Amino acid sequence: MDNLVTAFIHYLRDEKKLSQNTLMSYQRDIEQYIAFLQCKNVNSIQQSNKATISTYMAYQNNQGRAVTTISRSLASIRAFYRFLIS
Repeated sequence: MDNLVTAFIHYLRDEKKLSQNTLMSYQRDIEQYIAFLQCKNVNSIQQSNKATISTYMAYQNNQGRAVTTISRSLASIRAFYRFLIS
C-alpha cells in the first residue's frame, strides 16, 4: 500500500500543485488510515469498504479527535480513493 500512498502524494504535488504542509497532512491522514486497516487485518485497500471507513471515523471520534480533524481525515481518504479509481 505504501506505493499507492507515494503515487498519490506525487500526484497531489505534481498535478494539483499543493503546498508541502498540505501534502504532509494528506500523507499523515492516509498513513494513519492504512495503519488502522492493518490493525483490523485489512491487508489491501481493495478489501476496505464504506463500513470500514465509518468504523475508522468512529474510532477517531472515540480517540477524542476534534470534529475538524476527523472531517479533514475523511476528505483525505475520499481524495485517495478518487485517485485510485481514476
